[in-house]
Amino acid sequence: ATNYTISYVPGAITIAKIPVVVTVPDVTVNYDGGNHPTSCSVTAADGASLTGTLSYSPALSSNAGTYTATCTFAGDAGHTAGSATGTVKINAVPLVITASSHTVTFGSPVPVITASYAGFVNGETNAVLTSQPTCTTAYTPTSAAGTTPATSCAGASAANYSISYVPGRVTVNAVVPPPPPPPRRRCVW
Repeated sequence: ATNYTISYVPGAITIAKIPVVVTVPDVTVNYDGGNHPTSCSVTAADGASLTGTLSYSPALSSNAGTYTATCTFAGDAGHTAGSATGTVKINAVPLVITASSHTVTFGSPVPVITASYAGFVNGETNAVLTSQPTCTTAYTPTSAAGTTPATSCAGASAANYSISYVPGRVTVNAVVPPPPPPPRRRCVW
């Protein structure tokens, strides 16, 4: 242009990274002795195949509890970084401990009260209890005939079980007197 002195300033094109969406689904299960990991997905608008890194706090185990799962994508040349969290919740399962029931005669010694169990999973037994139940009874040798003093268990604990108790009873029967001796026959000679 005759009337202008022209100079030039360069411009720039900024290429933005494509944002990603990171998802971690929550998992809730009942304790069964197995691990229950969640999954981690990283999606982007361009359909790229992206992979995140999954970690747990505390470290995931098969024990009942709540674990925080974190999925992290560090980003790459074309995609932004991202992360998300979810939970893995392993619920303790019900365990019912029942105190034994007994039938005795008035004045009998105190029977040994034992526990029976319903609810163990994965082939487990009472060996997994961190503390064994203590079982007792209100029965004494002086408990009256016709009464049913209670039996009970308490004090058990286990990380993977929610424990409840069912009482039993001792049924006290009256002493049955021995039959009278047969009458004596008198012999006359």
